[in-house]
Amino acid sequence: MDEPKKPKPNKAYTIIKDATSILAGRGGKIDESQTDREGLHLPGGTVEPNETAWEAALREFKEETLIGGEDIPFNSKTPPESSFDLILDNYAIRFFVIAVESVGELKSKRWVDKTKPASFKVLESVKRTKCWENQDFDIKGKTDWFGRGLAEANRRDLL
Repeated sequence: MDEPKKPKPNKAYTIIKDATSILAGRGGKIDESQTDREGLHLPGGTVEPNETAWEAALREFKEETLIGGEDIPFNSKTPPESSFDLILDNYAIRFFVIAVESVGELKSKRWVDKTKPASFKVLESVKRTKCWENQDFDIKGKTDWFGRGLAEANRRDLL
């Protein structure tokens, strides 16, 4: 029997981790709108037409974290080997899991550009231990997708 075909991801997010932390963002606007973000967010967003999930995740990472170019501490040319798909609220979402040496050091690479309203106001290091249970990854802040993605990464031994 043939396996059902997976839907093409229409959202893509990065889980950036080091030995003890993950990278999350707080604040800023959603989709360059005037809607304020609530809670903690993983970098990522919508996969545009003619864009792969990895291209979208990388573009969104740069836009939201304001980290780019030589400061990206992972190979941006090819997708990481660790990724998985979830269907959440009728969206096909791909999560890419990327290990870096230091989330704290990565945060220090951020440059500030006040003309970029889609960027996070603050980058945070969140403890990896049970991070999916962090109250800032919740349905009230419309960030429960991230908590569910982190829980799935943990279940798959990727966190």
